[in-house]
Amino acid sequence: MDRNVRFVFSSLALAVAPALVAHAQADPSDLRVQAETLMKSGQYAQALPLLDQSIKLDSASSSAASSYFSRGRCLFALKRYPEALKDFAEVTRRRPKVAPGWYNKALTEMALPSPDWGGAVNSLTQVIQIDPKARPGEQNLKLESLDRRAECYLETKVFDKAIADLNAVLALDSSRTSAWQNLAFAYSELKPPQTDKAIDAYGKALAAAKPEDKYNLLLARAELYRTKQAWQPELDDLVAALKIKPGDAAVLNERASVYYRMGKLQEAAADYDAVSKLRTGPEAIEALRNKAAVHWKQPNYPATIETLTALLAKAPNDTEALKLRGAANLNMKPANYSAAIADYQKYVAAKPGDAAAWKDLSVAA
Repeated sequence: MDRNVRFVFSSLALAVAPALVAHAQADPSDLRVQAETLMKSGQYAQALPLLDQSIKLDSASSSAASSYFSRGRCLFALKRYPEALKDFAEVTRRRPKVAPGWYNKALTEMALPSPDWGGAVNSLTQVIQIDPKARPGEQNLKLESLDRRAECYLETKVFDKAIADLNAVLALDSSRTSAWQNLAFAYSELKPPQTDKAIDAYGKALAAAKPEDKYNLLLARAELYRTKQAWQPELDDLVAALKIKPGDAAVLNERASVYYRMGKLQEAAADYDAVSKLRTGPEAIEALRNKAAVHWKQPNYPATIETLTALLAKAPNDTEALKLRGAANLNMKPANYSAAIADYQKYVAAKPGDAAAWKDLSVAA
């Protein structure tokens, strides 16, 4: 089962632009200020007509860029992304050296129903080249643009460029859990994958993560350990994950398979038993079949028979369960020949071409 965590796509939060507002002229600015007051309280539909009017009154002046910027933010909040993109494109045309316009244009290109990843990369590259300096308390648009551009590269599977951007992000802010996670994902998706680097990045992500975010990170790293057949590290991560969510049947099932590979058969049987109680239908039957296989390997024939009997109560016509239970009855000390005969007779009735089963039936008879 693939438990790899995909890369993290951050929520699209537009930048504000105090520099744009500072250049506003007096006449239409009142309308824009009223609109921005409404936007702060989430009243975007009410703010939009005011911004339309502000632009209509003042579209030719240099200060109109401020109104286009505000209307773009308003349209973005209303999820009218194509219209928002036109406004942000107008802002960048009028003020090509102002970073927030390019940054918001990029986020809008990413939010389109059919995202324009190439356009977003170009817009974010403009921000990075402008290299805006963040004042205390302001958003660091160069840092955010590197992070967003990495997301675009991940979406388009340009993993080497994503890795370069994410390393640049982490050089500026090593506490970003999402960047470490995205870096791990990128390393794991390279051809060939750089699994050790991905594992290391997941470790850094776990060190920086909030408790509620650690579960999926542990499972992602466990999957990478699995590809390396590093059973003990995988087991450690699965155990840690199950301390967070003890009732996850998929993880219990995975841990059982690791226990089995490590020869810890009693622990494997216990996990498969838990899975069989948590799941229903074919998945519960499969868990019982796995549990029976573990008991057979121990060997513990009474436990094998008990588990297969529980399985056959759910699936009376499961021929493989009948065959294995027949074999377990034959291997008991003393053997239970009558039970073995009954199981083999049902089995060969369904699978008459199995010569080995006919031979076992003869032995039992």
